[in-house]
Formats: sequence, C-alpha cells, structure tokens
Amino acid sequence: MKKIIFITTIIICVIFLSCTKKTVDVEPDIKPVKVSIVGNETKTIYIRNIGTVFSSDIKKLGFKIPGKIEHIGVKRGDRIKRGKLLARLETKELSLALDAAANTLKKAEDYYNETASFYNRVKGLYNMDALPQTDYDKAKLAMNIARSDMENARVDLQHKRNMLSDASLTSGIDGFVVEVLNKKGEIVPAGYPVVVIRNESLIVKTGVPVKELKDIKIGTKAKIDINGEFFNGKVTNIAQVPDERSRTYRVEVAILDEKKGSGLYLGSVAKVDFIAGEIKGVWVPVFALLSDGTDYVYIAKKEQALRKNVITGHVSGEFVLVEGLSKGDKVIVKGMKTINDGDRIKIK
Repeated sequence: MKKIIFITTIIICVIFLSCTKKTVDVEPDIKPVKVSIVGNETKTIYIRNIGTVFSSDIKKLGFKIPGKIEHIGVKRGDRIKRGKLLARLETKELSLALDAAANTLKKAEDYYNETASFYNRVKGLYNMDALPQTDYDKAKLAMNIARSDMENARVDLQHKRNMLSDASLTSGIDGFVVEVLNKKGEIVPAGYPVVVIRNESLIVKTGVPVKELKDIKIGTKAKIDINGEFFNGKVTNIAQVPDERSRTYRVEVAILDEKKGSGLYLGSVAKVDFIAGEIKGVWVPVFALLSDGTDYVYIAKKEQALRKNVITGHVSGEFVLVEGLSKGDKVIVKGMKTINDGDRIKIK
C-alpha cells in the first residue's frame, strides 16, 4: 500500500512540474567579425621567387712565375682597393739575377760601342781604298754581332724585371677577398690560384617557371629582401634554356645599391619580388582567404556570414587578386576562422 502511494506521489509531481514549466527561447549565437569593403583597385603585381646572392665577377689570381710565398697581405673578407698587394714571393734570387742581367747589358753596350767605333774607322779607310774588303767585312760583322748581343742582353734584363714584378700579386679591382688558398712559406707553381677576389657588384640568381617568365624582361625592376634588409634590383640576364633538373629559367638580378650591399655574404638567401606591372580588379587581404580544396572567403550580408568561392590570381604585397566577388561586398577579415556558412554575425 505504501509503495503504491509513493509511486502515485512521484507521478503527480512530474505532472505538476510539466504543467508549470515555462518555455524559454534560446538566443542563437551571434559572432563578432570585422569586414573590409572591396572595390576595383589598381595594384602593382609582384612575382616572388627565392634566389641566392652571387658576385657578378669572381677572379682567381695566381703568380705568373713559380716560387716560395714570402708574404700574404690579406685575409678572407677583407675589403680591397685596386693596386692592393695581395701576396709576394721571395725575391732574393730574382734581385741577384736582375743585377747580373744589368751588368751583362752594361758590358754588351760597352763592347758594342767599341765595335761600332772600330767599324766607323775601318769604313772610312775602306772608302779611301786604304783597306781591303775583307777587313771591312770583318769589322762590320763584329759590330752586328755585338749589336745582337746587346739587344739580347736588353731583352733578358727586361725579362728579369718582369719576373721581379710578377713576384708581387696585386688586385686589379676594388672589391673583397673571397678566399686565401695558400700560406706563407708554401711553394706554388706558376698560374696556380693563390687568392680569390670579387668585385663590389652583386647579383641574385633565381629560377623562374616558364608561366611567369612572360611577365619578366631584361630591365624589369625588382625589390630584394636579404635577411630583412631591402635593396633595389634590375634584371640583367635571362637564360634561354631551362635548368635540366628544375625546368626553370635562370634569371640574374643586379643589386643596384652597391654601397648598401657591400657587407652581404655570397650564398645568402634572397627574396626577389619582380615588379611585373599593374592590374585593376578586386583585391582582398591574403589572410582573409580560406581553403578546403577550393579557395573562398566569407562576406557579411544582412547580419549573416555567406561563403563565396573565388578564383585567385596575382599577389600584391598582402593582397591577392580574386574573381567571384563584386564591388561593395563586405569581406570578413577578422573572425572568419570561427564561423560557418549561414552563421549570425555582428560587425564590430
């Protein structure tokens, strides 16, 4: 009996609560967003590539003669001027040889002067029929031989001077030392590279796909970013044949700010933005663009977020050219990652 009364009491309470419960309307979630109204704008087109810094001219310098290195005047990374002494060979033996050649020439000149004087006397007597032809011919031959010996001695002296000069290795350009390949005391053969130098002009080499190459020409300007430092550039060379591996075309961009870029290191990575012209169209911030295999943005319309699929094109800084939007559309640029198509929104 008590069990029946207990169950009956529970049923009555449930019915009472059901009858007295008020219906509460749940307010839909409204998400705050920020928008940007798009229109037809003209922006500069940039084609971005990654490249590497190179010198426009690298020279490997060596001595014209073999010898033992007596002095190295530079180290890697040094800035050098035209005429700077880079290295020098030992010159003691060369100096002695030069002195010997100078003495030989002096003797040859003295002997030639003697034979020439003697020839002139013999010639005078021969013209007066006071000497026979054979004496005249002997005097002339002796003078000619002496002249030949003197010229040979003069050539040998100049050769020794050149050798002494070639014992000093100097820079023919203003630039930087890339590498020093030898040390003091080492013996080097003639023509073997001792110091590697580069000029002050730098270039960036980058590979450009064929579809982008149509917008890049000789003289096209570029903006270059190297480790956060910005430079002006200009295209100076475009390869006519693609790289066998990457199938891209090598483009060389000269860094125009030579003094500003003097401290750059070869091999540095550079971001190159080629300035390929201007285009008028609808541009949206890159960060407003979403993708799930198809590029899209959200626009705000009547306090509701609506998905709009777009086709992307050129990039200009932080903006991308799109098709699929109309002038005046309110593109959601903040809060778009937390909303779905059809969500209620409030523009802040």
